[in-house]
Amino acid sequence: ITGAVWWRWWPRLQGRERWLLVAVVLLAAAPWAVVARGERAAAAAQREQDARLGYVRPSNGSARATYAAWGAESVRSPLLGFYHAWRRENMSAWLWRRHALPLQPTASAASATRPARVPGQPNVVLVLVESWGEAEDPQLRQALIAPFNALSDRYQVTSGMTAFHGATGDGELRELCDRALPSGMPLAMASGQLSGCRPWQFAERGYRTLAVDSAADFWPGGASWYRLLGFQQVLGYSDLRARGLPEFIAGTFRSTGDPETAALLPRLLRAGQPPRFIFFLTVGAHLPVHLPLPLEYNSSCSLSQATTSSPTACGWFRIESATLAALAQAAAAPQLPPTVFLLVGDHAPPFADSTRRFFPPAEVPYILLTPRSGATGLRAVAGQGKY
Repeated sequence: ITGAVWWRWWPRLQGRERWLLVAVVLLAAAPWAVVARGERAAAAAQREQDARLGYVRPSNGSARATYAAWGAESVRSPLLGFYHAWRRENMSAWLWRRHALPLQPTASAASATRPARVPGQPNVVLVLVESWGEAEDPQLRQALIAPFNALSDRYQVTSGMTAFHGATGDGELRELCDRALPSGMPLAMASGQLSGCRPWQFAERGYRTLAVDSAADFWPGGASWYRLLGFQQVLGYSDLRARGLPEFIAGTFRSTGDPETAALLPRLLRAGQPPRFIFFLTVGAHLPVHLPLPLEYNSSCSLSQATTSSPTACGWFRIESATLAALAQAAAAPQLPPTVFLLVGDHAPPFADSTRRFFPPAEVPYILLTPRSGATGLRAVAGQGKY
């Protein structure tokens, strides 16, 4: 772009104007060059750490490989953000509402369990858990959902499976709208077909609707997407950091720690307010997992072949374990008003190695917590460390 501008205007630029253009180019390029150098260094250090832990093969050290790895992992690049917005996510369709194929009906955990059909107007929390797939190993499955066993005095605990396809955006459409994108259709093309989704339905019943997604600030149109879905308020990265939540690097996203975000739910569901419908999208288990994890993610990985054979799968398990335990702890809050919780995976963990075979390719798990009438006490959630 700079070259084209220079070629077009160079014959007309003389003296002061030419120096002014040079200054503008330098002011625009110099900060990005500094940021890019830091990002490349951070990416190289991360790759070396991952290689030591067996996550990736050591780099051959070529400049081309280093730059390619950095470009693939960094979402702080304005050029990469522009590419994702206009090429991969088809932002022009978002802005101009081009004609799109109608969304297709699909089954969801929310439609199967009907969390809204509880007497009265309880709060409803729908949690879409990043990369929570149904492990084939029963020990691994039970380890992840064990914290919910302590909730049976207060909730009727129901579990099951639901079909999935696609990535996280498809999971949001599935659980919030009972709809699926036609094959090959970019997510932005659904933006004009969201008026019947659950947030709109809850708002019509007098609910306050809130979306909590700590990575929403880092993908094109994040907050706007949630408002199109019908959410009246969106808590993104900046809002959650302002509340004191720590930063967590999840895949290619900056986010806040899911356990700390889950601990915020009881305050968001405080009594005396209109009933709330809260959608919480967890982020921490987004691949690639950055190792080593913070010390508080310390669940033992020795219980399953999947988690012992792959450092990535071990990191994934520790993140999911801490997140699900924190969600159980939030549901156990003593002053929590009557609240229905539905937790469901968005898709199976997309491991790039042979670990993927340990997770069925077409279904994800869910857990439904329905308040018991007159429940007042709850056993402590034990054995989960800090969370």
